Amino acid sequence: MPGKRVVRRRMVRKRAAAKPVVEEVVEVEEEQQEEQQEDQPETEPEDESEEEEEETQSRKRLWDDDETAKSNKKRAFDWAAVEKPEADDDSASEISDEEDMKAVMQTTDSMVDRTKALPAGTLDYQLLQDGNKNEYSEAALSAVNFHPSGNILLTASPDYRLRLFQTDGTTSTKLQTIRFKDMPLRNAKFSPDGTKILCTAARPYYSIVDVESVKINMIKGFGQPERNLSVFAFSPHENTVAFASQTGATHVVSMATQTTKFTVKGDGPCNAVCFHPTDPTQLFTSGGSKVYVWDARTTRRPLRIHQDEGSREITSLDVTFGKYAVGSSNGVVNVYDLPSVWPTDPLSLAPAPRKSIMSLVTEATFAEFNPTGDILCVGSMKKKNAARLVHVPTLTTFSNFPRVNHYYRKVTCMAFSPSSGMLCMGNDRGRAMLFRLSYYGSA
Repeated sequence: MPGKRVVRRRMVRKRAAAKPVVEEVVEVEEEQQEEQQEDQPETEPEDESEEEEEETQSRKRLWDDDETAKSNKKRAFDWAAVEKPEADDDSASEISDEEDMKAVMQTTDSMVDRTKALPAGTLDYQLLQDGNKNEYSEAALSAVNFHPSGNILLTASPDYRLRLFQTDGTTSTKLQTIRFKDMPLRNAKFSPDGTKILCTAARPYYSIVDVESVKINMIKGFGQPERNLSVFAFSPHENTVAFASQTGATHVVSMATQTTKFTVKGDGPCNAVCFHPTDPTQLFTSGGSKVYVWDARTTRRPLRIHQDEGSREITSLDVTFGKYAVGSSNGVVNVYDLPSVWPTDPLSLAPAPRKSIMSLVTEATFAEFNPTGDILCVGSMKKKNAARLVHVPTLTTFSNFPRVNHYYRKVTCMAFSPSSGMLCMGNDRGRAMLFRLSYYGSA
């Protein structure tokens, strides 16, 4: 009998060392406690202490592996976070690798005096290396957009691919390439919180990409008449998005539930839509050659309807602090003053534009203000080098943009970074050209 117990005890130890499972170790300890009462009372404490030490080491290894996996997963998607907490001074030496990664993501503020207003006449800027230098698109870029953190750039094109790049103007690293099966992309933007990417095409549906899991979720559209949902705009302060359509309708959808909140409709196709940057209740849409301003709380009738002066069809539209710009198919971009109080009669006398910008001779593909409202970027994809920057306070174009020796080809899309320090322009050769605007402190 004693010999039999010794053999069994050795087998148990061997099995526990090979498979460090908590339940089996507990059962082995209970059997050993029963055997301890029968025989070898002097040697059992050493055996128990050895097995307890093995169990402790096993649990520690499992805990360390789990923590390492969680840390690696978090580090892999650090770029997706809008706000990143700073590391404590005491733990700086322990997370040096994480600090090195964050150092790449962050850009330093340049020593610029922002107490002075942006000067008119000429603009201080530098042409940087392309944001998508590591992997150019195989087709003309249809959309470029910055992550709310300002350090991630996305590019979309009809080659069915969405590409993400980490860039600070001096280095560019490709993060991801996402391929869609049946979506030649026409538009793509980060959501205001930076957790999702909304992608659209000339299709009756759209797709939402989760930036952490990179999972694509296809959402059905709004019925048979709507066959093109490529034009959309996010509300800056609410989790909503507005889709424009060629039927004249604008559908406002909740991003959380993917349900339609309300629908408004004007006369003629809706080619442009945007929200007020600080008042999400004001929704601007186009209808043929008319501008519609809607109250998102009631939507029963528009706050304002007016004809865009000299326009045959509105092709672009944007709003900033105190002004809104309307681009048309004939290349004219009219800038209107935004009233503090809308008139009681929405069909009252149409306002006269404060300035008509005649820098373009073909369709105004885009007219977009920077986040601070100092610069208006206008351009047309129908003509080479047809992109201009306008000084908003004086409504005059900067004479040195584009420079004579810079050849941008046909500019198809553009985007400002959240801090206005970067301007990205996509062209018909699949390049995402980056410009550093020196007046603004951070890139």
